[in-house]
Amino acid sequence: MRHSHPFAFVYAENGAHRLTADRVITEVFGEDTDHTLGETVSVLSELAQGEGAPVMGDSEHLHEAADGPSTFSGTRLDYPDYILSDPRVETVFVSPTLEEIPDNSLAVFVSVKVPPGGETSVHSLPGPEFIYQFTGSIDYQNGLIGVRPMTPGDIEGIPPVTLVQERKAAGQTAAFLSWFLVDPNEPFAFPLPPRSLRNHRFLS
Repeated sequence: MRHSHPFAFVYAENGAHRLTADRVITEVFGEDTDHTLGETVSVLSELAQGEGAPVMGDSEHLHEAADGPSTFSGTRLDYPDYILSDPRVETVFVSPTLEEIPDNSLAVFVSVKVPPGGETSVHSLPGPEFIYQFTGSIDYQNGLIGVRPMTPGDIEGIPPVTLVQERKAAGQTAAFLSWFLVDPNEPFAFPLPPRSLRNHRFLS
């Protein structure tokens, strides 16, 4: 599949995936005489199942199965009301419009696994966060909505500097995908101090 769209993260959901896409060179080592800073080059990424890679906005790129059938998902950072006119692509979810995005923000895409009895720290971020429940179920809690059970296919998002935690009480390990747009000049996350945690209603 060859197409183009706004900036996106590609995630190899099932099977290995091969992605050929443009990248901008941001660092050049002294012994490298073939490239220059700021140059755009075509890069082949071999993604094992569960790995991801970024795709520059509006650059034509190629998706291929690396070894047998391959299913991939792409998360695009679109403008509101943007429509990708490609009949081969199925839209799984659309987030609310993200607000309070920092200038020159850093886009981060992570896959988080929460084992039975496990939990993330209580923290906030210097930019908006959006999560998609991938497998299993978790108790998702933030300072705006309280506690919400999340099962596969559920989505949730929060504005910057909002306390949040994900917990897994029992059953099998759960996994969710998370996207952040954060200020690169700020700490990636702000943990809640332990003393405040004991007295904070957020965890009651």
